[in-house]
Amino acid sequence: MSGRSALYRLAVAFAFTFVVAMAAQPSSAKAERYLLELSGGTLANFSMTCFAENAGRQTRIRRRGYLPQSYIIHAQSLHCTIALLESHDRLRVRLLDEKERVIAEMEQHAIFPRITIRSAGSWGPSGASRGAAPFGQNDP
Repeated sequence: MSGRSALYRLAVAFAFTFVVAMAAQPSSAKAERYLLELSGGTLANFSMTCFAENAGRQTRIRRRGYLPQSYIIHAQSLHCTIALLESHDRLRVRLLDEKERVIAEMEQHAIFPRITIRSAGSWGPSGASRGAAPFGQNDP
């Protein structure tokens, strides 16, 4: 019985590893390479939540760090919200396609600035919007 259970655990571990590896890969030839550029106040602390869509399935990507930063994300479409965790600073976000053409860009100088940027996808056309997060709720 223990040989069977060990084999079963190995099969489950393999299947889990395969599913995680497939989720991290673009699932179709139509996936694009997006470049997300974050800049603004030097060494300003930020939080980012993105949703990368591939074959109708969305994968959440969360990052925290300090400006400036750039991320390359492979997806059919992309939707990101970036917020500064500092009380008052400047935030600039640009989303570029694989040919480095600007899809959308936005800049905000406010208390707890927050920018949402997206490519065309299931959430609508490409674009960007800005705002300020309520005090204490600036983590997207």
